Amino acid sequence: MKTLPWLLGAIVVVLGAWLLLDGEPKASQDNPIRVGAVVSLTGIAASYGEPARNAMQLAVDEINANGGIDGRAVELVVEDDQTKPDKAISAFRKLTGVDDVDGVVGGNFDFATAPLFPVADAEGVAFISPANMRIPGGLEPSGNNFVLMPDFAKVIRELKSYLETHETNKLGVVHFKSVFGTQIATTLSEVNSELGRGPIVDESYTTIGDNDFRTTVIKLKQQGVDTVFLDMVDVDPVNFLTVARDLDYHPTVISYYGIIDSFSAPNADKSLLEGVVVLDWESSSERFSKLYQERYGMAPVHSAEKSYISIYVMAEAIAKAGSKENVASYLSSNSFKTPSGTFRFNEDHAIDSTPVRLMMVRNGELIPL
Repeated sequence: MKTLPWLLGAIVVVLGAWLLLDGEPKASQDNPIRVGAVVSLTGIAASYGEPARNAMQLAVDEINANGGIDGRAVELVVEDDQTKPDKAISAFRKLTGVDDVDGVVGGNFDFATAPLFPVADAEGVAFISPANMRIPGGLEPSGNNFVLMPDFAKVIRELKSYLETHETNKLGVVHFKSVFGTQIATTLSEVNSELGRGPIVDESYTTIGDNDFRTTVIKLKQQGVDTVFLDMVDVDPVNFLTVARDLDYHPTVISYYGIIDSFSAPNADKSLLEGVVVLDWESSSERFSKLYQERYGMAPVHSAEKSYISIYVMAEAIAKAGSKENVASYLSSNSFKTPSGTFRFNEDHAIDSTPVRLMMVRNGELIPL
């Protein structure tokens, strides 16, 4: 009988703790893990930045709902780079200098991401770009910088088997003048040479949006280009394919998933996409697609899952590194288990591979090749 009051007290304490936790572990807000994000919420890459931000927030909420990391909650602070290099730099510096984040993730288009690499090194803050690939001499992570994609050349080389079996007399590449577009042309030139074919026709342009492409189409047609890779976003693919049809030029067209976005406007003539080959490195796993769909009522696009993964990776590195100065070192020397798999950065501060699919537009639908 003497032990009864003690037992009752213990039960009250346990019950109170359970009610306080509501049956779930609670992440502490006293010393949060602060992750900054630089994404394109406006400008020509807005259709890339929104799913990236959504996926990051999904990861933050998921981590916190499970008690945080080592009991610490994760906070996400987002800045819009407006798809402009100078705005990206300002956004990064605000996150590190004003918001005092412990690490930064983000960067959608290559030309707004590359300028952040030297800034991250100068600020001594770790930076992960989820959707960008390593491009030697152009977008080359090192020091405090990492990418959650492999070498871009590896991805473009996924086209080799298709080109090998596809009858092509002359290959052309029309690309925006950037490290991204230049790498496409360089890699496809190497592939064409390996297949014993002649030099490619390399056409670049310097402004995104509202290009006419008439002169380019005439040149390609005159040179007998019957297969062309389009590195284009915004309205440029619509303009190119419209002009090509008007000039009775009908090559095999290869591009990446961004070309689908370009025809999302209600008045866009989607018949122009028929037969287009799409090299898709932006697909999501079934698990993540279901989570994203349930949360946002739409399918994830544009490497959204990589943005989701980047939060898990960066938050763990911040929690385990001990100090902001050691986060990059922790990133480069550890593996990271996430709900989407285990990831490890290689010596080039990239990952070794990523899923790539080859698709074709048939009757308005993307089907596997």
